[in-house]
Amino acid sequence: MKFAMVGPYALDINKIVGGVEAVIVYLIEGLKQIDDLDIHIISCRKKITEEKIVEKEKIKIHYLPSQNRFCNITLNFMEKYRIRKKIKQIKPEIIHFQDHPNYVYISSKPYCATVTTVHGILYKEVKIRKGILNWIRKFLIIYIERICLKREKLSFLLIKN
Repeated sequence: MKFAMVGPYALDINKIVGGVEAVIVYLIEGLKQIDDLDIHIISCRKKITEEKIVEKEKIKIHYLPSQNRFCNITLNFMEKYRIRKKIKQIKPEIIHFQDHPNYVYISSKPYCATVTTVHGILYKEVKIRKGILNWIRKFLIIYIERICLKREKLSFLLIKN
């Protein structure tokens, strides 16, 4: 079975930055134990300037360049284009999205079964951010999150509005 994990995968698994990267690294370590699982990881990274494919053990990591500026305003147009193109090329039977809404919204029309792991509730988080730029960004962040969660066929939310 062909499986794709879409999210921020560490450039160096010995230098994991943040909880989402750690979750993906450890999930992949477990998934590698399953025979007949063709594992692909798709990750947009700011330090990557052109597509880079790394093969190790039983996995293929597809590092794609990330849009450096105006990501929220353009609704991550470049990442959306690159990830969709890569998904069409790989043709996975199942996709696991991590770090909503960054990756879920980017590939909002999947071609197969999907699983989404939510690593935070952004509409709650933006309320505690300080500064004028964060105040301006919060409306767009909330809007994108609502779109993502509405597009999920089955969402489990543990927080009451």
